[in-house]
Amino acid sequence: MLDTEDDNNIPEDNNIPENDNIPEDGYIRDDNGDFPEDNYIQDGDGDFREDEPDGGAQAAPPGRKKGSPIGSPIGAIFSVLSTVVMVVIILFLLLQLTSIASSNGRSVFGLKAYVVLSGSMAPTFDTGSYIIAKSVKPEDVRMGDVISVQVTDDTIVTHRVVGIAQSGGDYLFTTKGDANTDSDPTPRSGQQLLGVVIFSIAKLGYVIDFLHQPPVLITLFAVLIALIIGPEVFKALKKK
Repeated sequence: MLDTEDDNNIPEDNNIPENDNIPEDGYIRDDNGDFPEDNYIQDGDGDFREDEPDGGAQAAPPGRKKGSPIGSPIGAIFSVLSTVVMVVIILFLLLQLTSIASSNGRSVFGLKAYVVLSGSMAPTFDTGSYIIAKSVKPEDVRMGDVISVQVTDDTIVTHRVVGIAQSGGDYLFTTKGDANTDSDPTPRSGQQLLGVVIFSIAKLGYVIDFLHQPPVLITLFAVLIALIIGPEVFKALKKK
């Protein structure tokens, strides 16, 4: 289709080029074989296709619509949702990694994580809370701090410090659960100290315990990998 804006655009000889004079690539050129000044050709749908005579892509002129949109609302929404899901999965995997390391006596960036298994610290920490403890030296513990101590190989207690003493160059901490009437019968040694609690999230411990199951971890890794490489695979298949 040949569009004319006004009579001044009609060639003086009033000759309209035959169809066989239009190049196969669909781009209209002037008498010298050059492209029109704006380098944009309007197709049958009213959209504009761009030419790259200088080897570089050009942006469509203001008010003109290109034939192929960069994206769609659905694509944008999917991109945002997939990014959010990836961030959440990575966060949960990091929390899980911290919990596994803590159960083996190690820390991640100086932090250890535990799941509260009883209500002795309620209402400060309810059962199922996920707590983060920062590794500190015994001399840095203060009255009122909530500390985690290794009581046995399989038991970790997290209670509040209500007394501090020194004996033979070691620190002794008297602890008490906020929900308990009496203090713990045995003082905790500084050598048993794992850290001071600095952060907690209610009920998150239940989620962490659920994620600790191997099938769940495998599923999370599979979903994460699919979200990372999936879009690129889709683009490659679409090009074919």
